[in-house]
Amino acid sequence: MKYYVAVNGQQTGPFEETELRAHNVTPDTLIWAEGMAEWLPAKQVRPDLFVGAVPPNPPAGIYGAPNTNAYYDQNNGQCPPPQPKTWLAESILVTLFCCLVFGILGIVKAANVSSLYNQGQYQQAEEASREAGKWTKWGFFAGLIGMGIYILSIIILATIGVY
Repeated sequence: MKYYVAVNGQQTGPFEETELRAHNVTPDTLIWAEGMAEWLPAKQVRPDLFVGAVPPNPPAGIYGAPNTNAYYDQNNGQCPPPQPKTWLAESILVTLFCCLVFGILGIVKAANVSSLYNQGQYQQAEEASREAGKWTKWGFFAGLIGMGIYILSIIILATIGVY
């Protein structure tokens, strides 16, 4: 079937079904085909053309890509909140230089932040970020205390003549 399209009050066409998307037909664009009584919005004539289609001109996501985030779709086009801090780099450094146990706990929690955020679970991502920060800070301060005790013990042992 061939369709005519009304663009800015001007009739264009005829176009094959497969050509409609190439001519920027949106759900509200008026189209007409032989046998139709009047011009109708494309979504009434061919709703199958728009199933799963990206809404026209959504706000840009990261690097200008279309925003296809579920939060955007469910919250009237509002952009999602920013991703919370992951603490991943800090957790890795704490694991390597300070405290293995607390650093690993920080890495596990930090790895969950991005995945929860990308799934649209923003409160859980915030909680995972707080947990990652907590374990990373605990590991850092435990490492500092451990280093302080080590240095203090060397000084004491050197003073009493063991070293």
